[in-house]
Amino acid sequence: MKLPSVANVREIRQVADAWNAWRRGALLPRRDQMRLKDLDGVFDRCFMLEMRSPTEMVFVFMGSMFQRVTGHDYTGLNFLEYSDPGIRALRSRRMMTLVNKPCACVWTICDETLPMDTPRFVGLALPLLPTEPCRPPFVFEVMAVLDDDILIERAPEPGVLRLTDMFRYIDIGAGHPGRELES
Repeated sequence: MKLPSVANVREIRQVADAWNAWRRGALLPRRDQMRLKDLDGVFDRCFMLEMRSPTEMVFVFMGSMFQRVTGHDYTGLNFLEYSDPGIRALRSRRMMTLVNKPCACVWTICDETLPMDTPRFVGLALPLLPTEPCRPPFVFEVMAVLDDDILIERAPEPGVLRLTDMFRYIDIGAGHPGRELES
């Protein structure tokens, strides 16, 4: 898996290396092949979605750093319900592509007050198979915070999760899904 230079940060490399080890030569690892010890020092920057359908992507867990950045724990909530209605279809298609045409993606979120080439966050999303074949697949993500000044206080209610500024698919062995959904 070849990561773009924007993703050349410790947290992203650590999770990419762990995911590659978990799959043991297969296209995708199963969830039960995850070894949490491989995520030491970055687990707080991770979250996992259970990809139940194109309209239901439930947070299975959300690390404490994600909670600090978003101001809320979204565990048990549907990712798409906290997406602006104008971007839900795009977000759904992007996320479902990760598991339907197995691939990874790298994304960034920039500060609107800085030039677009100055990301505040960079993330890597990777597909996981379920342990039991009849269950939905998962998307496992890690986020590197490039500017600690953005951490916010806990919000009383979950808010809208904004769309990424840059989104690029990465071929993991099943081919590149195409550029139509990238930004």
